[in-house]
Amino acid sequence: MRRLSDNHKIPREAQSYIIDSTGAPVCALLPFSTWAVFFAGLFYAEAGIPELGYGSAIDTFYHIIPFTFYAIAAVIIVPLFAYGLIPKWGRMRKAYQRVNETGQVYFDSRLAAAE
Repeated sequence: MRRLSDNHKIPREAQSYIIDSTGAPVCALLPFSTWAVFFAGLFYAEAGIPELGYGSAIDTFYHIIPFTFYAIAAVIIVPLFAYGLIPKWGRMRKAYQRVNETGQVYFDSRLAAAE
């Protein structure tokens, strides 16, 4: 993976963002992950949730998936970022500028201290 992303001049900061912003949200949305069982147990243990009448704990989890706004937004935003449809700003823009100017895909604190 490192060679592929280095050949395409993708900064490590962007890789970190993509991995971090999709890992947990995808797991939270998939009904066949261990996260689903964990969340189902948490939701079902709350007062009033069994009275909603959705059935079992996992059935309740299926019904709350459309309300996991952060996870849904992350799964939409990350591909838009990766394809360049969302502009890079702040430190991410600086990371892309560094790659374009120097070809260095990772931040080297030794070089930054020398500047």
